[in-house]
Amino acid sequence: MHELQVDAQRTLEAIDSALEKDKDLLDEKMINNILQARTELDQVSNSTDEKVIKIAIDRLEKVSEEFVEMRMNTAVMKAMKGHNVDELGGISQRKICHKLSYYPMKIFAQKAL
Repeated sequence: MHELQVDAQRTLEAIDSALEKDKDLLDEKMINNILQARTELDQVSNSTDEKVIKIAIDRLEKVSEEFVEMRMNTAVMKAMKGHNVDELGGISQRKICHKLSYYPMKIFAQKAL
């Protein structure tokens, strides 16, 4: 139970951080959908019902998927600017993204890599 509540808090902190840094990537509809899912998670984050918390975390992650992709594309483009693919050699995507401190939400690491 407590672990899921901690996951909910981390997810809230992560989306807040992501929005603070890259909110400009989103249109109004996407922002509203993410904020609605964020509010729903915030409201149940201290619940004693694990299923309710898990559903709210999953919903926020689902509505944030496109935002995750947009952030990743932006970060990779910044990292690649002025370089070509051959220069990166054996550097993995995980190392590039880690260097950029790119993955504030667990879904970034789970679904992007």
